[in-house]
Amino acid sequence: MTSSEHALLYLSPSVLARQYKFSGQCPPSAYVYLLLGLLLSPISNLVAWMGLAIVLMVVSLVVVILAVLPLCLTQLLAILIMLGLAGIVLLSPIIIGVVMGYAEAYIGRLGKCRNPIIGAVMGAIAGFVGGIPFSILSVIGGMIEETSSTSSTGAPPLVVMLLMVPCLSVFFAIGGAIGGYWGIREGIFCESCDVWYGKWSPAVSFGLAVMEPLARALNEQTDQPEDDGLEDGVAGMEGINRLMGEQYPSLTLKIRSCPNCQDADVQWQATAHWEKNKSKEWFKIMLPARLSRRLEKQLFS
Repeated sequence: MTSSEHALLYLSPSVLARQYKFSGQCPPSAYVYLLLGLLLSPISNLVAWMGLAIVLMVVSLVVVILAVLPLCLTQLLAILIMLGLAGIVLLSPIIIGVVMGYAEAYIGRLGKCRNPIIGAVMGAIAGFVGGIPFSILSVIGGMIEETSSTSSTGAPPLVVMLLMVPCLSVFFAIGGAIGGYWGIREGIFCESCDVWYGKWSPAVSFGLAVMEPLARALNEQTDQPEDDGLEDGVAGMEGINRLMGEQYPSLTLKIRSCPNCQDADVQWQATAHWEKNKSKEWFKIMLPARLSRRLEKQLFS
């Protein structure tokens, strides 16, 4: 397909501007949860390392199987996977930090913290604190190996440890900041009900023909006040059917809403898929409940 065939239909600036915006609030109870998360950060560090070790062992087994097969393609694939594993090992402190930061943010969300910046700061602290034990073990292991392989005295062990431990822990903190920000940012909070939105509904796929009536409905009806005179459905969607299985090109739609009230805006996400590995998000916006209900009735019922 050409680039013109991949063009997404026009949505007005007022529609695209309907992004969810965090209130930035973080009540005192949330800080209690976040401090508890800091105390648990060494545990999340250990769990993350165990998970990473399992993944590395499974992938290494796959590499061994591919390497012994008498096919050039499988051996080349084994080499590429090995290079990927090496990259994962080098980036492992940041990866583990992301897991710890996300765990910290998840605990903060239990306390109803909806400030991604605070999530990032506390995630960085959790990554730094949780990474200290591993950093100490790594430095001690490196010192023992160096001592056994050389007769040079070098720097005093205590000085080396004091310098290297915080340097290594910084990488955990970087990952923690990313995970903490992401952990808060991915959620949506209903300020009226004082609860987080539920999970995304399962994605539903349609042919690209659904884009035209959907774009028209969003552009024309999103900002209209609620009125009994509005039609129950959206014109042009009568013959739109779901796609079964993986079919291309397609448009996938999914939604999430407040679990407690019917009047809160509903978040919609639409992604166009032209090929298996070629897709682009069309929109991710908050729709008024009245319009969302009409669209849901036609598209998801």
